[in-house]
Amino acid sequence: MRLSCSGSTIQNRQMFNIICEHPETVARTLVPRMRVVKGSGRAINYLTPPRILIALVTAWLRRGRWFDDQVTYYI
Repeated sequence: MRLSCSGSTIQNRQMFNIICEHPETVARTLVPRMRVVKGSGRAINYLTPPRILIALVTAWLRRGRWFDDQVTYYI
């Protein structure tokens, strides 16, 4: 699956490739945590600092996941 975003910069697309996930991936992590909280007012975050750090360290694996490096996309 490839996405198109008019007006996005190369840097936007590169960061999108690194930190974005499929909804199913996020739900698999968040739903069990949401069930435990039960209205306590605590925040539940998927994109935590450790997760961002891991994504940045493994960025070379994630290159081109959503956007190709050489292609400019138009809507």
